[in-house]
Amino acid sequence: ILTTGKWQGEIWNTKKNSEEYVERLLIDTVFNSQNEVLYRIGMFTDITAKKQAEEKVWLQANFDQLTGLPNRHMFSDRLNQDIKLSKRSTKPLALLFIDLDHFKEVNDSLGHEMGDLLLTDAAQRIHRCIRSSDTVARIGGDEFTVVLAELESTQDVERIAQAIIENLVRVFNLGVEE
Repeated sequence: ILTTGKWQGEIWNTKKNSEEYVERLLIDTVFNSQNEVLYRIGMFTDITAKKQAEEKVWLQANFDQLTGLPNRHMFSDRLNQDIKLSKRSTKPLALLFIDLDHFKEVNDSLGHEMGDLLLTDAAQRIHRCIRSSDTVARIGGDEFTVVLAELESTQDVERIAQAIIENLVRVFNLGVEE
């Protein structure tokens, strides 16, 4: 603002009721004949709804709506980042592919609502077996992937894979059905 007399950007502000919101702020400067600052004019627009809509679109583009896990698109992005990280750190990376057996039978015999419950529960069970730095993604239907990055040892892969299998073979309670 000191060099051009103008500034624009997005800022957080607070309403009288303490509610926070995002606003787009434009500041312009009025100069006198000696090129000295007379005053500055600020105009703002509340863009909270626009930001929320953008966030919703981003979430829908990158995350599975049912499980909340990264989708195929986000999985691909994270895998590429983890491959680069693995090359730099020279630590092993593992990629697990998980396909739920007989899932179609659950959908066909118990209905899609029960199939959705099973997928949600399976996603949670898989997620509980990994570190927070790893990625679990639902890439379609009953298919999940797990990216285990920066492993200290390749033996960690077997331990984590075994934990996932043990969690997935436990009975799934789907309402009154198992």
